[in-house]
Amino acid sequence: MKLAIASDIHLGDPECVVVEVDDDPDSKTGWRLGRFYEKFKDAVGKDNDYLILIGDIFDLSIANYTQAYGAAKTFLQAVNGDGLAKEIIYLAGNHDFSAYRTFVHQRNVINRIRNNKLPTTFWTVPGVLDDSPNAPPNPVTGESMRGKLVLPDVRPNPPPGPRYAGLFLDDLSAIDADPDTNTPAKPGLPVNFAYPNLYFVTSDSTAWLITHGHYLENFWCLGSRIAGRLAYDDLGLQPGGGDMTLEDLVGFNVPLNELDSASLGQAGRLSDVFRNLQQERRDGDTGRMSRYMRRAMAWLQEKLPWWSRPARLPLHLALEGARHVLTNAVGEHPDARYDPRFLLRPPTRAHFETFYNATLQEIDRLRAHPKRPQPHLPDPHRVLFGHTHWPIPLNRYVPLDIGGSPIRFFNTGGWLWRKANSASDQVGAAIFKYTTQDGFSSILI
Repeated sequence: MKLAIASDIHLGDPECVVVEVDDDPDSKTGWRLGRFYEKFKDAVGKDNDYLILIGDIFDLSIANYTQAYGAAKTFLQAVNGDGLAKEIIYLAGNHDFSAYRTFVHQRNVINRIRNNKLPTTFWTVPGVLDDSPNAPPNPVTGESMRGKLVLPDVRPNPPPGPRYAGLFLDDLSAIDADPDTNTPAKPGLPVNFAYPNLYFVTSDSTAWLITHGHYLENFWCLGSRIAGRLAYDDLGLQPGGGDMTLEDLVGFNVPLNELDSASLGQAGRLSDVFRNLQQERRDGDTGRMSRYMRRAMAWLQEKLPWWSRPARLPLHLALEGARHVLTNAVGEHPDARYDPRFLLRPPTRAHFETFYNATLQEIDRLRAHPKRPQPHLPDPHRVLFGHTHWPIPLNRYVPLDIGGSPIRFFNTGGWLWRKANSASDQVGAAIFKYTTQDGFSSILI
């Protein structure tokens, strides 16, 4: 078995280094391969059984559909044409959560209606990739499933095609025949969705939790935090919601995740404003935000009735104080991106503990799954994630004790330019590779 793992490519973001904007009016997608695609290709290598993409592959939070999917077409056709992988496993992140929701809608709603069935609902799609000698066989056919993706909650497609896939992203990587270069047509790569976790067991039976990692940051788990604090009794949870399931955690956070992962990128020219606000916040610049807040305060005061005039001065002073506190808090609040201390911060550890407890509940369910059981699936004590754009290769793992369990953390970094290194040959990405014979390795880009 052979695979490669990457994340945070941000296709559609003009700062992406794997593809770049193509000004050629005859360009079919508006994008061309960027300066770092060759580094990506060389690091990933050819003929992988799976290329695992663990989130923020598209950037639908700042790019519209034409931009994001145009960039993705350029990238995925290159991956297909260069023979980097036989199949793709896709775990969405916060910037491409709506791509996962599109998959859910196609599978749960569109396809079922076409088959004269009522839509169904689910929030998570756990994936299992077991390369150990204990990998359970297919319970129906008895075939060996060692090194083959299993989606226990998804009914496999009948042979001879791919076991899963067959949804909207497959065709994006298809290559048309080109008679001018004698290039034959090539079908698209099968894209398999899992969310939010892929459980990978190596040939020596070491278990890895592979996930994007956005639920470890305050904003992306805000919905579940509020629900667990305020409505725990109505939800049947313990105070604080520490016993929520992974489906609970994902479902409670859908509103905010959908808002920032797609809606902000589809707002026309207003998307540019959101993008500027995001970038300035990361740079510690709150000037634009402060200006907008002053205008909001003036607008509010204009709408006050005439009889409130005596209270306008103290109200103005109170609002000005609130603006000052809020802008300072936003400017000083650490952003997960490029934060080397992200894992060491108490909120991150608290969020991971909640996420990990929910993960262990899901693993218990998978072990006794009624149709595709995974009885030998171990608890994972190695975590590979993305999201922060700060790579943590194999030789620099971060060890933490979580609830009495020693866990090693690794990170895949990201593929965006940074101001500090836009002229260098490094962007802060890491490709993780695995083979049955040699286990894991990592390459820092």
